[in-house]
Amino acid sequence: MNMKSIDICADEKQWKDVDNIVVLPVEFPSENNIRNIKVTSDSDYVYMLIECADVISFFIDSKWMNIYIGFDKHQYSYVINRRREVECMGMSNDHLGIAQIENYHSDKQFDSLQEDDHIHVHLHHDAVHGGVRNTSLGSAQYTVSGKYMQVQIARSDIGLYGENTPEQFYFTVTDGVDSPEGYFSYLYKIGG
Repeated sequence: MNMKSIDICADEKQWKDVDNIVVLPVEFPSENNIRNIKVTSDSDYVYMLIECADVISFFIDSKWMNIYIGFDKHQYSYVINRRREVECMGMSNDHLGIAQIENYHSDKQFDSLQEDDHIHVHLHHDAVHGGVRNTSLGSAQYTVSGKYMQVQIARSDIGLYGENTPEQFYFTVTDGVDSPEGYFSYLYKIGG
């Protein structure tokens, strides 16, 4: 099943019939040892279930559990969760939060852009600070419970709306690193 509405506040059992799963290779370990990612969507949202090897450790820095999304295998357009707000924390590690959705540009993308002085200054600032512009394009809700993280992303916030809606996108999830360079890019076909 590739299209399904998810309640990110419910447990991971609701993902049982979602067959779009990515198993991350062991040679790409992360701070939280991400092992599996499932993706599904409905007409309004894209949902992700990120499973780690152990209970997810919560870090305050911008490198914690970053999601990159784009429409080209070699170029991401968005990064989610470099900035976040934690809504509530339980007695354990469980929590609900809001992650900011921001534009992402890799150093390779900067090199190919117009060298206008004004633009160059801003792009250099973005490149030095992780390729992320400070303007939020929207926000995504997420929950963490044990070794699972669930994320709900509005399709309209990542360009998946309108007449020319892309039928697929590429993504990766990193933890504890500055950029997605060197990580595998995975394909999600909407409704396919």
